[in-house]
Amino acid sequence: VVIRPVQETASIADVPVTLQGLPEGWSAENAPETVQVRITGEAAWVNALTAADVQVVCDVSGLGEGTHDVTLRCEVAGGEEHPHVLETEPVTLPVTLKSPAQ
Repeated sequence: VVIRPVQETASIADVPVTLQGLPEGWSAENAPETVQVRITGEAAWVNALTAADVQVVCDVSGLGEGTHDVTLRCEVAGGEEHPHVLETEPVTLPVTLKSPAQ
């Protein structure tokens, strides 16, 4: 008999999206500025999480001018010790990058 911790899925709304890799002087327009994150894992751990424990990153490193659909990366505090699944809604964000010349 294998005993496993009870698994649970929780949603955390209004998690801010952090923009990463924007060249100096460039501007970026992205909407929405917050996303919803669904976390599945050990019930006691999942239920203790708040939006402050979750980081969502939109990495635009190496992208040129124009509009790009950028896949979001999500990390959670304590995730190294707890097996879990993270999903963002939406999964990608449309981001329009503009160089300083524009």
